[in-house]
Amino acid sequence: MTTKATNAKDKIFFVAAKMFAEQGYNNVSLRQIAAEVGIKAASIYYHYLSKEDMLKAMYDFHTHHHNLARPKIEDLLESAKTQPPKQVLMSINYHVAQEAAEVMTYILRIALQDVFNNSESVRLIRANTMDYSYATTKLLLDRMIELKRIQPLDTNAFAKLSMYYAFGAAALDKSALGVTLQEWTAGLELLNSLIIPTTNAKT
Repeated sequence: MTTKATNAKDKIFFVAAKMFAEQGYNNVSLRQIAAEVGIKAASIYYHYLSKEDMLKAMYDFHTHHHNLARPKIEDLLESAKTQPPKQVLMSINYHVAQEAAEVMTYILRIALQDVFNNSESVRLIRANTMDYSYATTKLLLDRMIELKRIQPLDTNAFAKLSMYYAFGAAALDKSALGVTLQEWTAGLELLNSLIIPTTNAKT
């Protein structure tokens, strides 16, 4: 979905996501969305049963595109056998398709704003920015230790630290403060400097 959405449902979806992100989910009515799109308020109900139904569709969209973009676990585990350990950890990160990136940013902003009031917002953030980071990082570290490619360390503590960094950086990136790609990468590289390769693994 892009800013060039042509069918009515996609246009409603994009406009609503933008308005929710910029004005707050609770501050925007279906009538306001309809006015921005240029349709009658009743027309929205042909596509969405309610504002809650619209938000669910946005969260499903966000999860779907994250799942499409994530590298396959089996590929990451295979890379752990031969690739430099720090490169293996950096490969956990991924970018969503360009055509979905803008609306994905709006949706994450909505979830971050509503995290204290909506269990689905919590679920989205945990699944798409926290749980994946923790589970994948720990899995790869445990595997590289097993293969004797890195020095032993507390993989649980490191994975949690990595998870908190991923969440914090993502939250800042979607705020007015912003995080540049260079800043994001520098933070990851500093974090990954705690990983010490063994003599038989390239850095």
